[in-house]
Amino acid sequence: MSIEFAVTIIQSTIGTKAARVEVSGGLDPTTLDAFKEVLEKLLAKGAKNVIVDCTRTKFISSSGLASLLNFTDRFEAEGGGMAITRAPHNVLRVIYLMGFDKHLNVFADDATALVWFTGVALKMYQDS
Repeated sequence: MSIEFAVTIIQSTIGTKAARVEVSGGLDPTTLDAFKEVLEKLLAKGAKNVIVDCTRTKFISSSGLASLLNFTDRFEAEGGGMAITRAPHNVLRVIYLMGFDKHLNVFADDATALVWFTGVALKMYQDS
């Protein structure tokens, strides 16, 4: 299975920024190295908030879900977060059937994810 990525920086009206990674193709063992490379580069560049836009994601395997969970934890450890947006029905179905909805931050759109990131930032500020 092939995979392609497009990375852009988006910003809410109140200034919250996130790197949006558009995933076109499938997330499975044959494509995970490329996906991980993109997210590792974002971490190395100091990105805090990442949105994985799944509009064009055709398939996600259990190893793809595990990778999403791993990177969610890593971005949270850096004081940010990772959100999944615009997932098609077949991808959402796998997320919910496998119980990952309790561990991943899934939103309908980027705007909702950006609002959620604002709350994460406020919580981190209040905890310090």
